[in-house]
Amino acid sequence: MPKNYQNLMDDKIFFGGAADVADMVKNEGVEVIVDLRSEATECADPNAKVEWIKVPLGDNAEGPQDELFQKAINCVVEAYKSGKKVGFHCAGGGGRAGAVAAGTLMTLGKASKPRRG
Repeated sequence: MPKNYQNLMDDKIFFGGAADVADMVKNEGVEVIVDLRSEATECADPNAKVEWIKVPLGDNAEGPQDELFQKAINCVVEAYKSGKKVGFHCAGGGGRAGAVAAGTLMTLGKASKPRRG
């Protein structure tokens, strides 16, 4: 069965949608889940034995978006640098997760900042 989530880096950082969390934990051994859904009240896989970190991004965010995106990126990078497998997700695995994926790669020096045209 094909994976619906992405391997961002080194088989240690993965991202996708909320429906992918159980597979990330089961198939990849993810130990930390960074949940980007502002509406979340628990881990998308409530039975998972993982560290669940909620960084509430979204249209009705509880803080400045730039600070919340940086916090999410920092959570992913810190878990990765500590040797843990980490997964992050929003609801569908596109917008918020994609932005955090790009920021994570830039923070780790694996991608350059976009150039202005």
